[in-house]
Amino acid sequence: DDQTAWLIAESAAGKSCSFRCQIHGLLFRCETQPGEHYSGIQIELFPVNLPGKKGRSLHISRLTAREVNNSLAVLMPAVQLIEENARPDQRQYLAVVQLHLFRLLRMSRNLEDMALAENGSLRLSLRDEDLTDLCRNLMERVKPYCQTMGIDLQVSLPQQPVQCWTDREKVQRMLLNLIANAIEAQRQGGAIRITLRQRESDTVVFSVTDQGGGISGELMGKLTQDGMEDDPKAQTGLGLGLALTRIFAEAHGGQLMLMSGEHGGLSAQIVLPRGEAPSREVDQLHTWRTAYGAGIDLVKVELSTAVGRTLFSSERESRQTDQPMEKA
Repeated sequence: DDQTAWLIAESAAGKSCSFRCQIHGLLFRCETQPGEHYSGIQIELFPVNLPGKKGRSLHISRLTAREVNNSLAVLMPAVQLIEENARPDQRQYLAVVQLHLFRLLRMSRNLEDMALAENGSLRLSLRDEDLTDLCRNLMERVKPYCQTMGIDLQVSLPQQPVQCWTDREKVQRMLLNLIANAIEAQRQGGAIRITLRQRESDTVVFSVTDQGGGISGELMGKLTQDGMEDDPKAQTGLGLGLALTRIFAEAHGGQLMLMSGEHGGLSAQIVLPRGEAPSREVDQLHTWRTAYGAGIDLVKVELSTAVGRTLFSSERESRQTDQPMEKA
């Protein structure tokens, strides 16, 4: 088939390939190495199935996510229209409603992507992105929310562009997931340090380091391997978002690493290969999907679990400041 022909052509050209496949119902991430003198293709298999999930439950998760999205598409514009004519004493309740609508939107998208990943259907929309510019713009949007929480957001970026073939939405969501976890670990005060650097090994590394309480080495290893904490009594705040961060990183051919920070807290690193331009047309190789829809801010959605009503109260205050003062 087309996939086999593509693998043979790439291997004959001396190139390595990365893809996913299912064998007896199990999902594997596959890496190929061309054999010497066209003697064959070496394929390494890495299981990526998470335990305890069946095909039917994954299908139900995806359908549930779509139903939630359909309902939110009706509710969110309705709440916005109500807010325009709401009294000042009603706005605090509308802020709570909007907050939870954004949390539901985030949860539904995460559930759908998790189902796609476990089913081997997750696709990336790869483009040649300048990660320095991407990170700078994203941190400018995150900074006001950190300031409201009393958190010092420290950003260290290279002076020069860092080009990398990545899925822009997935990279943004990975970073925002780690920042949301860092904010939750500290709640109020402290500092979060974001760094981007390029290694000589032709990889790029995003680091998100907080000054929270940190986590144990045992839990750190479990989260790195499985991406989720399955203990219902654990109050770590690490769960589906971190699992998707690991899945998105691995889909790029990279990895997620967790380690203790220099001064306590947790340091999370996303390592991505810079990669090369796909040999086929990008639009044919990958599918493209909008982030959350027109008028929906990705940052507000992804941080809704961490900064709460701050997202909406600060926005209302800025709108009220712009309004002309009424005459006495």
